[in-house]
Amino acid sequence: MNRTTTIAAALTFALLSMPGTASAKDRTEVVRFKAGASSATVSGRVKGYDVARYVLDASAGQMVHILFNPNHGACYFNFSRPGADSADFIGEVSGNELSIRLRQSGKHRAEVYLMRSAARRGETCKYSISFEITGKVADGSAGSSGSPADMMAACRIRAHEILRTKLGNIETKYEGQRTDGTHAVNGMAMINGIDETFQCSFNASGHKIVHFIVNH
Repeated sequence: MNRTTTIAAALTFALLSMPGTASAKDRTEVVRFKAGASSATVSGRVKGYDVARYVLDASAGQMVHILFNPNHGACYFNFSRPGADSADFIGEVSGNELSIRLRQSGKHRAEVYLMRSAARRGETCKYSISFEITGKVADGSAGSSGSPADMMAACRIRAHEILRTKLGNIETKYEGQRTDGTHAVNGMAMINGIDETFQCSFNASGHKIVHFIVNH
């Protein structure tokens, strides 16, 4: 065997021996909601270079909310729009919570993975990931389709944007329609260990938040 052949063989062996995504156990799962539900939670685990891919079929204008709870500090998720070559949301940079209004319809992807250093060591991450889709946005801000459930979800998003706290720290309750036709949604958010209460007022159709008040 000449020197050139020996070097080529050594390089081939080195490439085959390197850990990488080609040898990972990637899997894809379509996120499905139960009848009448707008959210779903999935549990799973990834090890080493595994990638767990979740497909979410949603329409332009809808709001998507994702909450990721891993048991490993180097475990994240990315989110990509249909046909995108790169992620629109990178968990390693932006954290474990995403709220986004979709710009296009189709199959969006959330991918769970371990950082390369942890993947190289063959470490394992167990996690749960929650998906929520709310109705179309009419005014470019948090909105709803007009149902009580969507008004509650839209109010949570508005509180999340204004109060700068995690969606998991916010609870809302639909209180009903007032005599003037507007709808009331009350809520509570935990901020630095203190409960803050707030109220969203929706227009008569329930599609738009017209007032957001924090009670002091």
